[in-house]
Amino acid sequence: MTLLKVLTVVAPAFFFWAIESIRNGLFGYAYQPAVITLAATIVATGAAFLFSRVVFGEIESIQREVVRTNEELTVLNIVASAVNESLSLEVVLKKALDEVTHITGADGAEIFLVDGETKELVPAARAGHDAILSDPTRLRAGEGPVGMAAISGEPVFIEDVLSNASSIGPAIKNSGSRSLACIPLISQNSVVGVFTIATLSHRKFSPDDLRLMSNTGNQIAVAIDNARLHQKVQAAAAIEERERLAREMHDGVAQVLSYINVKIQTAKSYLSLGQIEATQAHLQELEDTCQEAYADIRDSILGLRLSTVHTALVPALKEYVARFVQTTLLEVDLDVDEDTLPVLSPAVEVQMIRIIQEALTNVRKHAEAKRVWVWLSSKDHQLEVTIVDDGHGFDAIRPRKDDWPQFGLRIMKERAECIKGTLNITSVPGQGTRVELKVPAAKVN
Repeated sequence: MTLLKVLTVVAPAFFFWAIESIRNGLFGYAYQPAVITLAATIVATGAAFLFSRVVFGEIESIQREVVRTNEELTVLNIVASAVNESLSLEVVLKKALDEVTHITGADGAEIFLVDGETKELVPAARAGHDAILSDPTRLRAGEGPVGMAAISGEPVFIEDVLSNASSIGPAIKNSGSRSLACIPLISQNSVVGVFTIATLSHRKFSPDDLRLMSNTGNQIAVAIDNARLHQKVQAAAAIEERERLAREMHDGVAQVLSYINVKIQTAKSYLSLGQIEATQAHLQELEDTCQEAYADIRDSILGLRLSTVHTALVPALKEYVARFVQTTLLEVDLDVDEDTLPVLSPAVEVQMIRIIQEALTNVRKHAEAKRVWVWLSSKDHQLEVTIVDDGHGFDAIRPRKDDWPQFGLRIMKERAECIKGTLNITSVPGQGTRVELKVPAAKVN
């Protein structure tokens, strides 16, 4: 670019000087008009040719640099998008490797991650030629070029593997690689992995290659941090959910066992008095209670399995409703406006599926309904869940203990508060029940 600026100033001045010198007589000699015209034409043509060669050469160089920069930005954008769109480390690493091998013309690429306990380098992702890099085995810190990049925190370049066979180890030597570049992945001033590319032919890695790999490595390091943080959050949420379920199941089972114990004692009393019909009636109630407890436990197990298998609310909810319909013979209409639903965090999804599950369980146990409607949508910056049944309803102002399970209602409210939501239940005897859950959209991520 600087050369172009100089030429635009110097070239015209030189051209006019040359023409005037020829016209007025160079070195004091006078020329014929025809000679002057010919000489001026030659000078103009030569100057134009040289000027165009320099200018267009510089433009082509700039264009190549722009194309290269755009390609690099495309790679970084794809990697950054993968980091933002997915918390799966495997997905992010695979996209990064595919793009870098394409843009650099490398034959293969591999990412090693540092094991937090053993400090060994573990292969995490590969792309390109299957045999281009080391075997998928662990490497010690300092072992080979990959281990050296990890322990030094500096890039390691090997332009000719065959000339450095003694320092690279037999795995890479026998892989067929000719040139190798190992870039450490650094996060919070510590090496979390090594990003490696290799070629089958001799390759001298340019500063552009180094810049691209370094910038990509920075994005990969961010992805590693995000994925590991997500795993910690998921683990903490799983522990909290297990503790919550343990409390709920303990309280629920305790209530059932207490009720069964009372009924057994009553049945024994009637039996000792010879009142067979009364004893049979209490035994029948015990049988019904056991069947109800079995159904509750089955629902809980189904909910646990769905939250483990599915990573999104909608697929889990659809499967749960399908199973619920099969086991209860109730008609359930599920309406989900998926286009308006925001992206939900796993913790929010778990709590929402549990609230819906508890509401449907209460319909099954108490409402004597024939049909249930479930709506999910998002509006006015709120995620809304509405569950309506056509059962017998109850007095929401002064509910009797047998109208609405106070334990189940408490569970639902606790879960709603856990995700900063509000839960409202309205019901009129003979007109069914309506459950509304609202969660601020700002709290769902």
